[in-house]
Amino acid sequence: MSSGGLKAVKLVLADKDQGVRAEACEMIEHRKILSQAANEAEERDLVDESISALCARHELKGCRIALGLPGMMAICRHVPLPPMEAKKTSEVMQYEVRHHLPHESGDLVWGYHVMEPTSPSRRAPEERAALLVAVRREQLTRHLDKVRALKVDFDVIQCDALALHNLVVYERFANPEQGNGSPPDGRHAVGVLDIGTDSTSFIVSSPRHVWFRNIGVAGHSLTRALVRELNVTYAQAEKLKRDPTDAPSLGEMHRALEPVYKDLANEALASLGAHDTAHGKNRVQRFLAVGGSSGMHGLLRYLRSG
Repeated sequence: MSSGGLKAVKLVLADKDQGVRAEACEMIEHRKILSQAANEAEERDLVDESISALCARHELKGCRIALGLPGMMAICRHVPLPPMEAKKTSEVMQYEVRHHLPHESGDLVWGYHVMEPTSPSRRAPEERAALLVAVRREQLTRHLDKVRALKVDFDVIQCDALALHNLVVYERFANPEQGNGSPPDGRHAVGVLDIGTDSTSFIVSSPRHVWFRNIGVAGHSLTRALVRELNVTYAQAEKLKRDPTDAPSLGEMHRALEPVYKDLANEALASLGAHDTAHGKNRVQRFLAVGGSSGMHGLLRYLRSG
């Protein structure tokens, strides 16, 4: 459930050799972007309308439901772990949460995953680390309230940046012999720029490593630039984003958008630098652009050249 709309994918277990198969998918745009709602009541109405549309098209009874959390809600930390028995990890993480997160542990909902060393070696074993991810309980409650019209229990709640990491690992690294994977040491990583409506997630993924950061430049930034520079309404700017041929002048439109493109490129480069400083062993070999705003006319060309 994003600011722009509701995205849903139905996954089923196929034959043993085929793994998971996507049986259906939906993208239901809200009648109005949530951040443009006049008040909380209108925002709830917009979400309820989108959920009602989903329920009208698909039977959810009997399905296990996973809910995505916006990456901007997540607090992420990489926690070094001392050599110890695996059964003691949970006890150690209880202490690390209090040490690494600036909140009372009761105010947080959190989980962790122990990452394997990038290049396991018996001669010089690397330190293991745990990926700690938390969300403030108050924020999570508000997010759950948005989807209360579904009237279902959620089996899984996952940060969307980590869900995207899981997909990248599954698609890009699961079968190296087929040419879509990485070397066994896992040092070669894929960078992902997930450009949404309100924020962009910068994610670095490899089989034994994940790092992500949120960027404030996104689709809404492009819309605001068009409104300001072209003197159009918000609705007109959204229409221009989808069909630039309606613009009185493509050159004028690109001049309005170029500063935002530049900001996004600079933020992406800064994020890559921050990752390499902290985790330089995992070199990014290629980038993928995803998200509803990644198809903006001229954006990918600018990112490539920039």
